[in-house]
Amino acid sequence: MADLKRRLAPLADVDMPERWSDIQRRAPRAGFDPEPPRRHPAAAIAVAVLISLLTVGWLASGFRSNDDQIADEPRPTVVEPTPNEVDQAPTAGPEPEPTLDPQAVDLGLGFGICDAESVGGGFGTGTSTRVWFGTRTAEGSLKCQRSSRQHVLAVDIGGDRQAEAWIDPIGPNVCWLDCGIAGLADLDADRTDEVVLLLEGGAIQTYGVVDIAADGQPTLLGYAGEPPQGIPANGPAKFTIGGDEAYSYAVSCTGMYPGPVIEQRASAGVVDALELGATVQTYTVLLTPDGFEVLSDEVTEGVVPPPVLPARGDLCGLELPEF
Repeated sequence: MADLKRRLAPLADVDMPERWSDIQRRAPRAGFDPEPPRRHPAAAIAVAVLISLLTVGWLASGFRSNDDQIADEPRPTVVEPTPNEVDQAPTAGPEPEPTLDPQAVDLGLGFGICDAESVGGGFGTGTSTRVWFGTRTAEGSLKCQRSSRQHVLAVDIGGDRQAEAWIDPIGPNVCWLDCGIAGLADLDADRTDEVVLLLEGGAIQTYGVVDIAADGQPTLLGYAGEPPQGIPANGPAKFTIGGDEAYSYAVSCTGMYPGPVIEQRASAGVVDALELGATVQTYTVLLTPDGFEVLSDEVTEGVVPPPVLPARGDLCGLELPEF
């Protein structure tokens, strides 16, 4: 206000016109240069500061609003494991070892024997010995398999249920049906026993012989030299009894020195045509350290009438079942 009065002071000496025409006619007596307005830096700074504060406040309110919005949203919970939890985390361990089937016999072979049967005898080992026979458990699972054809014969010297030797397996080309232990017989007159195995059951039954050596090693015996006619050379020695409509078989033993002579007889004809005759084979064998040696082998064809062979067999003191 004081500044305005100072600037209007020169007008105090001017006479006031009576009419508007006098204002237009009169010219100013002296020049009038109104003083330009002075700048006020303090006011400008104050205004700038105010604008800055308003801007900052607006931005801060925007950030607060955004933070409130984010705070309202659910956030996932992150649980950091403690050092003990990390140390105690479960690790993959080794797979459990397979357990032996409870129906199997454990003779320390690394597998079990299922459907096991055994017989004790006076073998060449010189001490109490038991022979076990059955089928082996499945590979890897140690479980018994129904109708398995993997037969095993194991020798337990001393009766501690630990096998010292075994035959594994006696394959399906040897054991066909109902294999098992038939009994014991001294087939070479050495006062020690051999194990007689049933290799095939049914109406016609086939048997094999296992020798037990002094160290307990079992051997399924074959033929020493040429086998009888019609019998494979690389197979085990077989003795057959029983028969059906066209076939019949019988086994018997004679003599005692140098060992029992085992006689095998067989008759084979044509069903419903027996009047045509039959082929009859008779051979004898002797058990030697190398296997069964063929002593005689005779084959006759067209035999009429076919011979009637006994239904029972006597394998040197071991009575084989009746047909």
